[in-house]
Formats: sequence, structure tokens, C-alpha cells
Amino acid sequence: MFALIVGGGHTGRHVAESLLAAGNAAVIVEKRREQAQKLAEETAAQVVEGDGADPAVLERAGILRADVVVAVTGDDEDNLVVCSLAKREYHVARTVARINHPNNAWMYGKDLGVDVGISQAHIIAHLILAEVTVGELTTLLRLQEGEVSLDEETIAPESRAAGRTIGELHLPEGAVPVALLRGPKVLVPAPSVTLAPGDRLVFLANRGVEGQIADALR
Repeated sequence: MFALIVGGGHTGRHVAESLLAAGNAAVIVEKRREQAQKLAEETAAQVVEGDGADPAVLERAGILRADVVVAVTGDDEDNLVVCSLAKREYHVARTVARINHPNNAWMYGKDLGVDVGISQAHIIAHLILAEVTVGELTTLLRLQEGEVSLDEETIAPESRAAGRTIGELHLPEGAVPVALLRGPKVLVPAPSVTLAPGDRLVFLANRGVEGQIADALR
């Protein structure tokens, strides 16, 4: 996979380094000259200096062959412009945008070229809620305009799911366990794994099945 990342701050750098470590290709576009030079010296990613909202810069960075464009600048307007250009002008298959200000989240939709908008503030808030709402289903992230969500439920001591294996749960169709968080460990949610109180089970779920998931875990 080839990812074009617009924004060379801490987030853009981390995304690029993570993708490279997984064997993917990544280019970072950064308009601040000093930061672009620093990235070029300190990372293995190719760095292109320039404004990611400029089509000429995007083409120089390789947008014509990009599988995904990730816009993670500190400016919501720039991130929207980048995704709009990537989707409408260059027909990039997947676009991901950072939402800096939570009040702007409503703008990050497919009509403006954004496939996935990620608000760090919302994710942190959801994670905090997940820590204090044992036994309640918490939505961490919504994808595909809300048709799919990433949900988490903490297994309460009194839950009938405690002591049962994942395979014994009566989960609805459209709910797929993707991770089991047990203390500091992240486990693969295999059917043979037995759930314990305090475990946090993370699902990908289709719209409308959240209630059935909650019923199966309580």
C-alpha cells in the first residue's frame, strides 16, 4: 500500500513510521521548510516540501498512485481541501482526515471527500467513558457514515458473559469481535478465549445491532 500523508507534525510522522514498519510505502507532504528538512533527516519516509492543498504539490508527491491519502494537518480547512482534491480530482480509493476541532466534525462527510474523519478529542472522551462505565456498550468510532461502528463493552462481574468463552456468546450477525483488552494486554478474541470480569471486548458492528450485543454480554 502507498499512503500519501499531508501534515508532518507528530501525528503525520507517527502514521508514516507505523506504515513503513509494516512494510508499506509512505510520503509525507509538509509545507514548513524546517520541519520538512527535519523529517527528511530523521525518518525513512520520502518527504516533499510544499502545501498539500496545492494540486501540483500533491502530484509531485505521487497522488496519482496513492492508495490512501491521510490529511493530518493542524487546520481543518486544509484537511478538507486535501481530501476533496484526493477524492474528486484524483479518485483516490480511501481518504482519512484528522478532525482538530470537535465542533467541525459534521463537515467531515463523503460529500466533501472524507471517507473516515477521526476526532482525537472524541476518541479520548469515549475511552474515558469506557473506563468508568463498566457493563455499558461504548461506541469508539463510526465509519462509513455511521453504517459501521467500533464498539467496546467492559465485562461486569455480574455479567452472564463472565466465565464463558467468546464462542459461547450469542452474538448477532453483523457483530465481529476484533480485540480483547485484558489489563495492559491486547489479546486475539478467539472463540476459545474465556471472558473475565474487567475484560474489554471490542467489536466491529453494523448499524442497529448494538442493543443485541449489549444483551449478549449482560
